[in-house]
Amino acid sequence: MDQGQANISSLEFFNILIVEDNPDDVELLIRFLRKHGFHFNHLVVDTFQKFQNELHGQTWDLILSDYNLPTFSGIDALLFLQSTAIDIPFILISGNIGEDAAVEAMVAGAQDYIMKDNLIRLIPAIKRELKEASIRRNLKNAENEIVQKNAIIRQGEENYRLIFENSPVGICYYDTQGLILACNSMLSIIVQKSRKEMLAMNLMDAPLNLSIKDKILTSLEGNLEQFEGHIGENKKKNTPFVRIDFVPMFEEDSTKIVGGVSIWQNISTQHQYEIKLKSSLKEKDVLLREIHHRVKNNLQIISSFIVLQQKYIKDDKMRLIYRDFQSRINSMALIHEHLYKMDNLDRISFEQYVKKLLKDLLQTYGNKTVKITSSVKITDLNLELNTAFNCALLINEIITNALSHAFTDKQTGRISIEMKKLKESQMLLQIKDNGIGIPKDINIENPISMGLTLINAFVKQMNGTIKVKNDHGTTIKIVFQIKKSF
Repeated sequence: MDQGQANISSLEFFNILIVEDNPDDVELLIRFLRKHGFHFNHLVVDTFQKFQNELHGQTWDLILSDYNLPTFSGIDALLFLQSTAIDIPFILISGNIGEDAAVEAMVAGAQDYIMKDNLIRLIPAIKRELKEASIRRNLKNAENEIVQKNAIIRQGEENYRLIFENSPVGICYYDTQGLILACNSMLSIIVQKSRKEMLAMNLMDAPLNLSIKDKILTSLEGNLEQFEGHIGENKKKNTPFVRIDFVPMFEEDSTKIVGGVSIWQNISTQHQYEIKLKSSLKEKDVLLREIHHRVKNNLQIISSFIVLQQKYIKDDKMRLIYRDFQSRINSMALIHEHLYKMDNLDRISFEQYVKKLLKDLLQTYGNKTVKITSSVKITDLNLELNTAFNCALLINEIITNALSHAFTDKQTGRISIEMKKLKESQMLLQIKDNGIGIPKDINIENPISMGLTLINAFVKQMNGTIKVKNDHGTTIKIVFQIKKSF
């Protein structure tokens, strides 16, 4: 701590610097002070150089100095102390000091002088000087604190003025009647009136959009309000397009409203960009829908070509291969048809799509001798397009495989599809049937058929894993990564 930071009374612990060359006198002085209840640390110096060094080397609460020393005097030490401007009580103690010397010491700034044969006077002198030094230090600290606070206040006021005047947005203070109390240069620019005109204006009487006046009144009831639109009255659309925030102002430590502040931003340019952007997005949306529509039509044409080609194929095995191609194409066409009808072209509502896909597959692959029931349980999911395409083709292959092979010796069958989130970035797709199960000699991770090869390929593209379980049918669980939805 710096000089004088402690508030020390006579019986508290404090530090004494003793300027004395006689060890016996030092010992006598220390014993005397401890006998009278003082608790202190002390250091003895006997040369002027040591005095100078120690004065700056530690915090001292009191200096007790002999008047006469071999190489310097107590007055020399006192004058040096005065030159440092350090406030430490300085008491001279001497065995032989004349009246002139005592007067000289007091003029130089010594708080007191004590004769060594009358040390009892030292007790009240120390108590008095420590107390007065503490008072002086407290006063000085208070003065310094006031000066610092005033400087902070002045700096804060200047910073506020600079921010207020140079703000890139218009700022306006108004009272409970709407009379403008203060405004900055930017507001004058936005409203296109001089500051002098603004300061004589009442916002409630100004030629402003009626909605602005309504927002002011509502803010004066204690509410935060915002307005976006043209400044002028509704018929004056050529005025700037602005965003204005209205904030009520309250009396300090009270709920009483004394006015409000409004923040004005000229967003005319952004508004024009927004209009153009919305128009452009609408055009692109129409175009994208048309693209999905045409892709769907083209895929359906390809599907029709395959159907026509099948009529000329005599080989039943080749006919099944063509049917599988047709199914895959139809599953992709169905997504494009779904997107064409949706409001959001970036993501697809997957439950509706899977129900329609399953219905189409049952019509295509269903065996008239086997009655198959189905169920779809998908939580409300909107998948991005790449994931949706992969899932669609994956489901198509698994369901197609089940309809082709799982129910060969059954009269009834059941297929269920379930999708749900496991974590924020993970999804579970589970497809079950109660068919005959996958033959034991088929390794789904090292398949030989095209359908199972495609299933593995789609799972890998989705950074997923696949598990197959044969238990009263087949259960396929696929866990895959999904992109975070924003």
